[in-house]
Amino acid sequence: MENTNLGTEKVSKLLASFAIPAILGMLINALYNVVDKIFVGQGVNEYALGAISIVTPITMVMLAIGLLVGDGAASVFAMHLGKNEHNKAKGIIGASVVLVAILELLLMVAVLLFGERILNLLGATPELIGYAKDYLYIIVFGGVFQGVGIVLNGIIRSEGKPNLAMATMLVGVIGNLILDPLFIFGFKWGIKGAAIATVIAQIISVASMLLHFMGKKSIVKITFSKNSCDIKVLANICALGFSSFVMQIATGFITVLYNNLLGRYGGSLAISSYTIVSSITMLATMPFYGITQAMQPIISYNYGANLQSRVKACVKQSSIVCLFFGVVVTALMFAFAAPITQMFNANSQELVEIAVKALRISFVAFPLVGFQMVGAKYFQSIGKAVPATLLGLLRQIIVLIPALFLLSYIFGLNGVFMASPFSDIIAFVATFVYLLYAIKQNK
Repeated sequence: MENTNLGTEKVSKLLASFAIPAILGMLINALYNVVDKIFVGQGVNEYALGAISIVTPITMVMLAIGLLVGDGAASVFAMHLGKNEHNKAKGIIGASVVLVAILELLLMVAVLLFGERILNLLGATPELIGYAKDYLYIIVFGGVFQGVGIVLNGIIRSEGKPNLAMATMLVGVIGNLILDPLFIFGFKWGIKGAAIATVIAQIISVASMLLHFMGKKSIVKITFSKNSCDIKVLANICALGFSSFVMQIATGFITVLYNNLLGRYGGSLAISSYTIVSSITMLATMPFYGITQAMQPIISYNYGANLQSRVKACVKQSSIVCLFFGVVVTALMFAFAAPITQMFNANSQELVEIAVKALRISFVAFPLVGFQMVGAKYFQSIGKAVPATLLGLLRQIIVLIPALFLLSYIFGLNGVFMASPFSDIIAFVATFVYLLYAIKQNK
């Protein structure tokens, strides 16, 4: 098999070979989402920008479903390869594609039936609701393609082809970057144009992945059989992907809280400022996601092969790289907060002022975030779903929710943005202690 070097190649070299394309792929993918919002902010108006923030919790659920199946499938697939169980690995693809497609379709139907009610519950103001509906009723059709893409991309990466995984993401990104200005500025489709461009880009990306599995270079082919609906297989996939699912759902839920609290303390422009801050934060965390995606097949394979020293080396090196990225990104955010926020909308000085202050507050503890993500991914990669899920919940729900209410009550609008770094610090300490204990136990 092509990826047996997962158990023999030097860990640092493996991590670099997987992480560099994964980071580039994630950065490019996040960048086109950020550029998407820049086009909306500059090509429509600041309220359309806020509408995307209102819709974000729903798009987070779409993403969460993809990660539930995709991350779980990638972990199970890699562990089977590590144990030399190639037939079992082969059966994972068809099962995961069927499952993610069904779940995304169910979500799409629910949104089409109850979309306006959902948007009102999510905190849509009168200025934002019209734009939010226009965006939502188109973007939801891309859920199936996004979900299948996440699954297939994870399998490609676990095959030992990180460069190809990046390339299949890149073709969709390029498509979106071409179509966005064409539809928004050229055809004058406004926020609808941004949504249409995103869906078409997702279709292009999935098509490129399917070409790989139809070709001769794929280790396994996509096959569908009665095993594709095996409850035990599907349950195992979902169990290992559950922490990723919960973390994304938590992000969506937190966005709802943010939108409602921001609307209470700062109005529609405060919600729009959160769109800017959350977009930049998403872009800034992509190196962390790339590194943790890179470590997943390495840890899963070596854990399955009982090579514990290699597992520990991967965790240590991943943590160091994440810390470095975190420090660099935080310095950039503090130094260039104003010009960064002005890229989204330079016409509203009030919006820029709110966003600059929010950005600087939000990034105070950012260097600690990467390590916390490494800890959660470690437990997911070795098949321990419960601690992986709990560590994800700690940062995004258990600490953050009470912090949001408490700090906003005390400090108002600034307190809403202070909750995130406060939660990051608490989660870092807890993850550090528990991860150190767990690794020592697995000597």
